[in-house]
Amino acid sequence: MIRPGTEDGNSRSDTSGRGGLETESATTGAVETPGSAVSPDHLKSTAEAPLAYTFDPEETPAQAIIDAVAAADGRDPLSLPPLFDAIDPDALNGLVAQPRSGSARRSWALSFEYGGWLVTVDANHQIVLEP
Repeated sequence: MIRPGTEDGNSRSDTSGRGGLETESATTGAVETPGSAVSPDHLKSTAEAPLAYTFDPEETPAQAIIDAVAAADGRDPLSLPPLFDAIDPDALNGLVAQPRSGSARRSWALSFEYGGWLVTVDANHQIVLEP
């Protein structure tokens, strides 16, 4: 499950009991949910601030990225292009699986284009989408 967050690493879990994804606007604080009256085209075309998500360490980053892009666009994940057209999912999953604590911890961020978004994923399990 991915949770909305902010670029500084703060995140808010979904305590509404609805499950699924929510996205919090970094500029207005408004929360858009998949059942929102705002159309996906409106969300993407007016997004001025990046959309930030935190994903569960038990989830693969490749699947979390697909889920985040699908949620941001209001699309079915199966309608997106294959992630391997943008990046090697196995290499990405291996990179994220690196140790997160101790002397072996590495800080990194990786950016690439996917599904019309600039996607940045980092060592702290953050995904940032920029239009």
